Amino acid sequence: MATKDLKTPRYKFFSIAQFLETYLSRWSDLTGSTSASAKKYLEKLYSLVSSYEEIVLNADGSILSWNEKFQVLEGYSEKEILGQNLNLFFPPEERQNKIAEGLIAKASSTGVAVHFGQLVRKDGTLFPGSIKIVRVNSKDGIHGFIAFCQKMRTDREKTA
Repeated sequence: MATKDLKTPRYKFFSIAQFLETYLSRWSDLTGSTSASAKKYLEKLYSLVSSYEEIVLNADGSILSWNEKFQVLEGYSEKEILGQNLNLFFPPEERQNKIAEGLIAKASSTGVAVHFGQLVRKDGTLFPGSIKIVRVNSKDGIHGFIAFCQKMRTDREKTA
């Protein structure tokens, strides 16, 4: 597998934090200043998304960024996962049904796609989880996607 140079303009955003910092900077450049309410809004947005495991995907669903929360949840190191496809997180039968490709297609057309079901870790164990994929647009079209993953608590975990 060829190594991707993630520092090229095509792979500009490695994380939500970097995206929000860039967005705030651009907003400031356009308006000449950044209001306190804008900063507060973006800080609140960051605090909301930072509670999720998030990764950045290219337009084909290949993983461009990886964070420590995702590493704990899925078991892959950053070196192992970068460049791999999102379908790696789905059980074999869902891979055959091209569930990841369907989610990318839906997010491409509607802006967002959500999946609830069994997800698979590196060691092959399954866990109940959700993946939400959000389209990121650029002036040239679809820039890529941000995928949020969360382990869903089972009834046993809720009562414990």
